[in-house]
Amino acid sequence: MSASPKSQKYGNYITKVGYLDIRRKDTRKKLDANSTHHEKKYPRVGASEYIVYHGKHVLEGGLKSHDEAIEKAQGLVDEGVKYSRKKK
Repeated sequence: MSASPKSQKYGNYITKVGYLDIRRKDTRKKLDANSTHHEKKYPRVGASEYIVYHGKHVLEGGLKSHDEAIEKAQGLVDEGVKYSRKKK
């Protein structure tokens, strides 16, 4: 079974902090020609990026750890930051 389109677009859901969601996007390592069949079928995770969302809108991205993302989200909740559409 393949991953859902939502998890591919936004990343895998990790946790909720207040009204914000934390998701993780994984990048896969590029496979070389000498890898075995098992490695071709299941590539390893290269790096993870944690992203703080309000609904489907990114408030903070590029975070390297789960704890860092939770701290950042808690700070945003304490400040009352919410996504608002930019006016033209």
